[in-house]
Amino acid sequence: MGLYYYKGKRTDRKKVSGLLAADSEKDLNKKLAKQCVKPSNIRYLVDLKGLEYYIFKPKEIKKLTKKQIADFFEQMYFTLDAGLSLGETVEALGESSDNTIAMLGTMLEPLIVSGISLTDALKKTGLFPKDIIIKVDAGTESAKISNAIKDIVDKLRQEIELTEKIKSAMSYPIMLVFLTIGVAIFLLTYIIPMLADVLNQFNSELPVITQMIISLSRGIQKYWWLIIAQIIILINIHIYLYRSKDSYRLKIDSWTYKIPVIGEIVFLNHLYTFNSTFHQLVNSGVNQDRALIIVKDIVSNVVMQQAIEEITDDIIREGSNIYEAMKKQEIIPSDYLKFISIGVKTGKLNEILGNISKKYKMDIENKLIKATKLIEPIAIVLIGIMIGVFVISMWMPLFAITESI
Repeated sequence: MGLYYYKGKRTDRKKVSGLLAADSEKDLNKKLAKQCVKPSNIRYLVDLKGLEYYIFKPKEIKKLTKKQIADFFEQMYFTLDAGLSLGETVEALGESSDNTIAMLGTMLEPLIVSGISLTDALKKTGLFPKDIIIKVDAGTESAKISNAIKDIVDKLRQEIELTEKIKSAMSYPIMLVFLTIGVAIFLLTYIIPMLADVLNQFNSELPVITQMIISLSRGIQKYWWLIIAQIIILINIHIYLYRSKDSYRLKIDSWTYKIPVIGEIVFLNHLYTFNSTFHQLVNSGVNQDRALIIVKDIVSNVVMQQAIEEITDDIIREGSNIYEAMKKQEIIPSDYLKFISIGVKTGKLNEILGNISKKYKMDIENKLIKATKLIEPIAIVLIGIMIGVFVISMWMPLFAITESI
């Protein structure tokens, strides 16, 4: 069996390229036909015997989403659970109707067939998160690879479900915010100018609030391009500072946790991500200090990352247990510390971590429901106040003019 590099087009005319293991070019064409790929260029690379640690990454795959990773490992689990070997499994995945799964299977097949472990093959793709590779490695060492893959799928599905619930809950308030902005722009650029023209015909003195609204309206009409340019510049400055300046990112991430209502949900979500990933790694047989190092890179908030880093240092350098190390961090909630303390004392930390994940998942879902119910009426009231201010500011002088006639 040899390793071939191919370029071609799918039936949807999208260009594809990649690696595929095949006995001959004829066999390669058959495999590509199953993937609905018509090759335009085929190049034989090397016999798989003695193949070095090497792989091509197709250009169209830049980053995998959690859903794509979950779908891939789910199909891998089903195939392994059916009794197929790992080599047969990745070959079957390479023939999947799902383009991403087929491409991943195609990338992994020559490496697995040549004797490279699944862990090393996943590493070489550069597409899979470090925590997932570690869990696969732990499963391989314990000869429970299918169980490890199933755990990965279950965890990813839970995270995806929670993320979708957060997006769904926040979509309506966000829509109301944009609706408010849209209504304000419509009033200031269309309605207010018409009323201002009517008022100017009477040459009467206008109330201060009316003058302010009219000035704002004219300013937006005249300098709208400058306002948009400034917004774009500010957004780009923020992105640059957030990515390049640690102190700025620390301030923003710290402020994020303090936003009323939403901040608590964001914090709980980060804590849930930390706890569930840490639990999965420890449960797979990974040492606590190593698991903490991996989890630190997964949590996106710098404040949480710093806390995890300090916890890790306490465990490694001072020999503290995880409860003693966590107790020093103000960001860790007292109820979380109580659970960890119980887990350390009873020697059932793994079970406690699993229960904590379930608890925080429910807490986040409940707080999302409450936040949605709270934000909706507040947003509606704010829209009403804004419209009321505009209406009163413009109709006050009209009433005064009407009475004077």
